[in-house]
Amino acid sequence: MFSCAPRYNTPLRLIHRVFRSFSNYEEIDLSKSCTVVCKSGTIACWHPERSFPYEHSKPIDLKKIEAEKQSSGALSKEIERIAGLKGSLARKGPRNYMLREIFYTGKHEWYTRYREERLHSVAPPDPKRRK
Repeated sequence: MFSCAPRYNTPLRLIHRVFRSFSNYEEIDLSKSCTVVCKSGTIACWHPERSFPYEHSKPIDLKKIEAEKQSSGALSKEIERIAGLKGSLARKGPRNYMLREIFYTGKHEWYTRYREERLHSVAPPDPKRRK
């Protein structure tokens, strides 16, 4: 195959130069991953199977995970506390200062934006689509 393009040191050519010194396959260490570029331009890759660690093969205790989920979490504790309260707090939800403590945010995130409510109230109704 003839090519008019000049030969540059591409990464494949550099890899080919490194592995050209291997005369037979016995010299290649098969315990590690290996890439070889043949003279014909074919690329051969070897990816040995990795061993799976024993620590990751233990069974998962689902009851323990559920118990940890229920016991932890500031949000779930606050929801339980609010549900236990009587009156308007249980109906309307937490106040702004409670939300700030739960989510560690500033006070302005939890106030309603009246300009958006005004825009929705004066907006024309949505047009009906033809069928």
